[in-house]
Parts: sequence; C-alpha cells; structure tokens
Amino acid sequence: MEDLLGTTLILLVACSLAAVSAAALRVPTLLGYLAVGVVLGPSVSGVVAPGETLDFLSELGVALLRVR
Repeated sequence: MEDLLGTTLILLVACSLAAVSAAALRVPTLLGYLAVGVVLGPSVSGVVAPGETLDFLSELGVALLRVR
C-alpha cells in the first residue's frame, strides 16, 4: 500500500474539520464529508488517488457500516 497511514490521517483531519465547519454552518455533516471527497479526490487535487490504499479504506468503511 502506498501510504496507508498518511492517507488515513489526511482523511481523518479533513473530515474532522469538515464536521466542525458543517456544525458551525448548521448544515448536515454529510455535506462536509462530500466536500472533502470532492476536494481531496483525484479529480481536483489528487491527494487521495485511486489504488490499493483507497480500495482498502473503502472496504474498511463498508465493514464498519455493517457493524453498526
């Protein structure tokens, strides 16, 4: 995997900031998460590029959704 720890930390920090910003603006947190995905995704800045790391993180996210 390219840089699993670095990618995970970038996403966690960005999503945390987006959640706080969304709460301050009184909009749903999901909009903040979507904005982070757009900004950090491969189409705009390319911080999170498609590959093995992104596949692993997406599978982990689906597994965590199923636990709930």
